[in-house]
Amino acid sequence: MRLTTENIFVFVLDQMAWLLVVLFYLSFAILNPSAMLNLDTFRFLLYSSVPIGFLVLAESIPLITGNFDLSIGQISGLVAMASGYILMRNLDLNPIFAFIVPFALGALCGMLNGFLVGIVGLNPFLATLGTFLLFDGLTIMIHPQSIWGLELPKYYTSFGGTDYVATPFFIATLIILGLAFRYTRVGIHIYATGGDRESATMLGIKASSVIFLAYTIGGFFSGASALIYTGFCNGIPLNLADGAIFPAFAGAVIGGVSLTGGRGSVINTFGGCLVVGTLEAGLTMFAVSPELRKASMGLLVIFAILLDRVRVAYRDRLLRPKST
Repeated sequence: MRLTTENIFVFVLDQMAWLLVVLFYLSFAILNPSAMLNLDTFRFLLYSSVPIGFLVLAESIPLITGNFDLSIGQISGLVAMASGYILMRNLDLNPIFAFIVPFALGALCGMLNGFLVGIVGLNPFLATLGTFLLFDGLTIMIHPQSIWGLELPKYYTSFGGTDYVATPFFIATLIILGLAFRYTRVGIHIYATGGDRESATMLGIKASSVIFLAYTIGGFFSGASALIYTGFCNGIPLNLADGAIFPAFAGAVIGGVSLTGGRGSVINTFGGCLVVGTLEAGLTMFAVSPELRKASMGLLVIFAILLDRVRVAYRDRLLRPKST
């Protein structure tokens, strides 16, 4: 491909997540160098990005198929509360089974979304809005109060409660997922379905099953987020992961996942996680009010949507036949 200004600009747009990470980090470092230019701060930044990072993955996979999931935060909250309630009532539960529970429950919630969108054919926005409310209500019905760390097995809270376990677990997940999306039939089918559903169907790909599977995988990662959040918070607050859909969506899109489907890089998605994590950590460090942090996240979501529009416009311009 001939190197042109437009090609360079598209490359910069695709790497925007990493540029924003550097920009945010340096900005906070200039304002407070002693705090930000510190190895412990960097470790905590990576660690604090892990819970939302799994939700970024949970949102990214349906997005790649050209769909959307509003309920990922509520899945995480429901799974955390249901898993915590089971463990609180059965403290002698086998640890292996205890760790399987959140992943299995998350996948089941994802299967419900996948059934409604992929099999039944409902509008993904409206279908997952309905499950958003369903999962939110079920969380309170299961246990109308927060569950604290002392009420849970130590091994369970330690998994997400220590950075030297949670961070490597997330990085290993990214590597496995990246390889799976690049080299397995499932990954190729997910990209093909999002890129052009009609063409994928003509090639023998059953799009409805692929979408069902994408939502199931997304639910699985929401379950992973629930496990990490439980350790990170040393308990299960009643509002765990409330509002997490917005930073997760922003992280996925800034990380390069297209709103029109068929495009997205797992590595760049990690960059999107760090953008959200760096912004949240920096604003928290400077004691910015919750209202202003919420407004900042709203601006980040708007920026993500505009960035996706510019990416699509420039790619269309590059692919458009040149007149002679």
